[in-house]
Amino acid sequence: MKIHHIGIEVLDLAKSIDFYEHFFHFKKEQIMDVEGETLAFLSNGSVRLELVWSPFHKQNTYGSLHFALEVDDINQWVSRLKEKMLFPIEGPSQQKNGWYTVFYKGMNGEVIEFISTSDD
Repeated sequence: MKIHHIGIEVLDLAKSIDFYEHFFHFKKEQIMDVEGETLAFLSNGSVRLELVWSPFHKQNTYGSLHFALEVDDINQWVSRLKEKMLFPIEGPSQQKNGWYTVFYKGMNGEVIEFISTSDD
């Protein structure tokens, strides 16, 4: 398992992309729409950010973070966590780009995403 990305909810996607490109030399990897939200993935070496713009976000949620753990087998993790009585708040589901994702709520309100980018 490794960190896949850190997600940040943003008020203005274009300005946020410019900010990270200009000040921190991040480069755009991809932009995609998922269920009404627009996601922009940027990277700088081994660090990847996911900037999330959504018309559904409330003003006080901008800047909220989540982290994503990249795993080989999403279903194995879902089963393992279910045995421990931890259930997803979203997913598992396959995204348009082929990735599989599932989301959990941590004990302090943080969102923990598991992601599989392989075809397995």
